[in-house]
Amino acid sequence: MEKCDVLLTYEIKNREIENLCLIKRELERRGYNVKMCMQYDTYFSVPEPIEAKVIVIPAYYRDRARFYTSSHLVSTKKIVNMRWEQVVSNAVNAKADSLYAIKEWGQGAVHISWGQDSFNTMVKEWGVPEDHVKICGHVTLDYMRRDLVKYYYSREELFKKYRLPANEKVHLFISSFSLSGMHKRVIKHTHTKKYSYLTEQYNKAAAASQKEILKWFEDILNETADDVIVYRPHPEEKNNALLLDLQKKQPDRFFVIGDETIKQWILACDRLYTWASTSIAEVFASGKGCAVLRPVEVPRDNEMTIYNNASTIKTYADFKKEFLADGKQSFPIEESIIRSYYDIDENKYSFERVCDVIEDVLKDDKYTLDQPLSNPFGKSPFNKYKVENFIKRKLAKSKAMEKVYKKDMFPNSKFRENLDDVFYVKNKLKNNHVTDAEIDAIVARIDKALG
Repeated sequence: MEKCDVLLTYEIKNREIENLCLIKRELERRGYNVKMCMQYDTYFSVPEPIEAKVIVIPAYYRDRARFYTSSHLVSTKKIVNMRWEQVVSNAVNAKADSLYAIKEWGQGAVHISWGQDSFNTMVKEWGVPEDHVKICGHVTLDYMRRDLVKYYYSREELFKKYRLPANEKVHLFISSFSLSGMHKRVIKHTHTKKYSYLTEQYNKAAAASQKEILKWFEDILNETADDVIVYRPHPEEKNNALLLDLQKKQPDRFFVIGDETIKQWILACDRLYTWASTSIAEVFASGKGCAVLRPVEVPRDNEMTIYNNASTIKTYADFKKEFLADGKQSFPIEESIIRSYYDIDENKYSFERVCDVIEDVLKDDKYTLDQPLSNPFGKSPFNKYKVENFIKRKLAKSKAMEKVYKKDMFPNSKFRENLDDVFYVKNKLKNNHVTDAEIDAIVARIDKALG
C-alpha cells in the first residue's frame, strides 16, 4: 500500500497543475512525502487506496465530491479544500442555496480563501467555523510576482514558437465565452435548478458580445497595417465558426492560440483586453493594465461580482482609441476591490501560505473530521460502486455507445444523462491527465526561476 503525508488531487490541468507543483515542491522542501493524482481516477477504476494523512482537493460543494475525496484513501480524516472557483456572479454570490456554497456536510474540511470577501461569505453566510477558513491569497497569482515570472518564456522565445512578429504591437484578448462549446453535461450542472435561468441568459449576452467584439477586431485589422491580435480561447470554447472565419480573413494578424497558460500570454503581450474573465486578477498581479470590452450589456445577475463597478468600453470608437493608444493601459477595477478578493502578501508567496496551512492541518488534531470518510469501494466484489465502475468501463469502451452519444440519441432519458457523464469524464481524463514527467518538468522550471 502506498503511503504519503499529503495527497494532492486535481481536476483541470491548465487551472491547477502549475499551482499544485509549487505546493508539492515546497512541502517536499519541508520534508513531507507528497503524491499527486487526478480526481476522476476512481470514476472507472478501483485503484489500491493510498494511506495519506491529508488530502488536498479542488472543490467540495457537490455531493459527488465526497465520493472522489474518499475513494482515493483508506480513510479520509483531514481535508484541505483549495476552492479553485471563488469569484462568481451576483445572482449566486454568498447564497447558501447556490451550487458553490459550502454545505453543512463540508464544513469540517479546511477551506482556502483567496481574500477577505470569500472569508466573510464562508463564515458569515455559510456558517463555516472561522478557524476552518484560511486566507492565503490565490496561488496562481504567484507566477506573476517576483522571481517566479522567470518561470515563463521570454517574449522573444514565445513569439518565435508561435511565429508571431515580436517587432509589432501584439494585443491579447482573454476570452471567457465558455458556454459556446461547452459539454451539455457541464451546462446542465452549472447551476442549481433555482438559478438555471442564468445559463440561458448568459448564453444570449455572451453570443451577442462575442459577435460584436469579433466585428470590432475585423474592422480594426482592416483599418491598421501592422498590429496583431492573439485571441486566447476559454478551454471550453471549441469549433467557433466566427473565429475560424476571421482567422481565414486575417491569417497573419489574427491568431487563436489555446496553448500555454494565460499568465504566459499576459506577460508577453503589449495591450490586454477581456470581456468578463476572472484572469483579470492575473493582469493586476502582473502590474499591467487592461480594457473590458462590453458592446452588449451583461445582465446584472450574470455579472461577476468583481466587475460590478469596472470601467468598460462600449463602442467601437472607444475601442479604436484604446487599440491605437501608446503607453501603459489603465486598470478598470479599483485596487481596493481587487485586494478584497485576492489578498496579496508582498513578502510571502501564496503557495507558502497554503503550505503553512497544510502543515498546521497535518500537526493539529482539531482539524480531524468529526466523522472520517470511509473508502466507498469496501471489500466486497459486489459493492455498488465497483459494479457501477464496471458498467461505466463497458459503456466507455463500446463503439455502439459512443455512436449513440455522438448522435445525441435518447436526449431526455436518464440513460442519456448517465451516458453523458461517462463520456464527459472519459474525455476529461484524456485531456487533463498529467504524467510524472510533466510534473518533473514543471518543478524543474520552478527550481530554475526561484534559484
